[in-house]
Amino acid sequence: MRGQRGRVSAAHPPPGLMADALRLSALRLFTLFLNGYQPLPETDEISNRDIKMARLTAYFDGGCPMCSKEIAHYRRIDRRSAIDWVDITNDGGALAAVGIDYETAMRRIHARDADGTLLTGVPAFVAIWQRLPGYRHLATLVQGFRLVPLLDWAYGRFADWRLRRRCRDGACTID
Repeated sequence: MRGQRGRVSAAHPPPGLMADALRLSALRLFTLFLNGYQPLPETDEISNRDIKMARLTAYFDGGCPMCSKEIAHYRRIDRRSAIDWVDITNDGGALAAVGIDYETAMRRIHARDADGTLLTGVPAFVAIWQRLPGYRHLATLVQGFRLVPLLDWAYGRFADWRLRRRCRDGACTID
């Protein structure tokens, strides 16, 4: 190893580099909070007014085993009942009420917040995560590092594959 001192390899970055990267990440998150981003509180100490304002309705494909498993997990940790979960395979009327057709809803997860804004794909997941203990941090990171467009692109590819696979077996009637 003689003469190797001072060289940087990709496998072993200098110790200060990791600290600098973590410090920059922390600074970026701190800046988000200073600029007005306020996640929902982690505790159950939240008023009824806050719950009503933070209300979200999530529309999901309950006929998809993978989707149902994920939503069941979210429901278990949604102790404040901040999210109304609507299984679109059982409640088509809920879709019509917000102007989403069944085929569109089957292609991506949708959510509607308290002021009526409709969210689709990863933005819907971020809105869900913001209301769930533990996942709030994930929502903050995804937004803070501006990963929503990239993750939404990847989710779109996955969701298309999921729907094709589900419909291939005759479990749905969508083209």
